Amino acid sequence: MQCEDDAWNAYSIGLTKWGIPDVQVVGSKREPSELFEYLTDSVDYQILGGRIRAGENVGRDENEKIMTSWQPSIVDEEETALQLEM
Repeated sequence: MQCEDDAWNAYSIGLTKWGIPDVQVVGSKREPSELFEYLTDSVDYQILGGRIRAGENVGRDENEKIMTSWQPSIVDEEETALQLEM
């Protein structure tokens, strides 16, 4: 995780080795602990066989709606990451 201009970026690294897209959050004002928890939950879900697709709304309950999209990775712009709009 890193902070830029009072906003947080969070990302996974290395999931593509297992055929899973890396996940990232860019420019979030949420608390770092909340971002970390959501990012690790999203990665865990995919490692266990679930899939999150770009263009979907995801959330931990029916009221939470987080849009997803494919974006250039903030770690390696030659790679594409699944971005969570948080």
